[in-house]
Amino acid sequence: MPRFRVEECGEYTAELKQTLAEALLVLEPALHDAQFGNKSAVFSAIFKLGDTKEFVQDILTKIFSGTRMIDLQPNPYIPTIPTFACVTPYTWHKNKFLKADPYALCMPPLGIGQAFIMQGTSYIYLCPSFWTRPPWPSFPDCPSVWKNRWVGPGQYLSNYQGYLLIHEMVHFYLGGSSLGLSQNPPEVYEFNGCVGLGTYDSLHNPQNYQNYVACKTRTVINMLPPETS
Repeated sequence: MPRFRVEECGEYTAELKQTLAEALLVLEPALHDAQFGNKSAVFSAIFKLGDTKEFVQDILTKIFSGTRMIDLQPNPYIPTIPTFACVTPYTWHKNKFLKADPYALCMPPLGIGQAFIMQGTSYIYLCPSFWTRPPWPSFPDCPSVWKNRWVGPGQYLSNYQGYLLIHEMVHFYLGGSSLGLSQNPPEVYEFNGCVGLGTYDSLHNPQNYQNYVACKTRTVINMLPPETS
């Protein structure tokens, strides 16, 4: 069974499918680690203490297995997997169910990012700028974490296609409970802000999952337990 669908990406289709397949493989160490919950130093640093492992496991398992969701446009009664679509000036005209123009959201003055989910739909849109990013970080770019503080010259994880795709798939499966720019509190992106969130917000902030996956794949190194004093 397919775990994602790709539309309107032309010459980028094969490249995107490859990066998505790699992203699913990258999830595996985090999915394995999540079963230990607070016994894992990385897990407790990012998702805090309490009965949180089932929630995190559920989100990661849904991504890994390609769980189908309902009540999403354009076919709310048909269970659907995430649909990745490359944005062009004609995207809105081809998708009449959309309430906003993805191309306008991609371009100045809005320019909301390289990729985004259109809430209430099954679509994750990839802006033209998405293709200026490398698929994954190289080892010299790996950041470090020391006592829950991001240190060193490491690159921001969302500079990479693979982590952007994981981030947006978390949005897809969190649905309306996902923190976002229009939510209060808003979505948090900066790593030190992510580890400072309380339990509920850490579970509903997609960047926390992105950071967790990176920590378990050694893209983030020297991750230590949260300070207790």
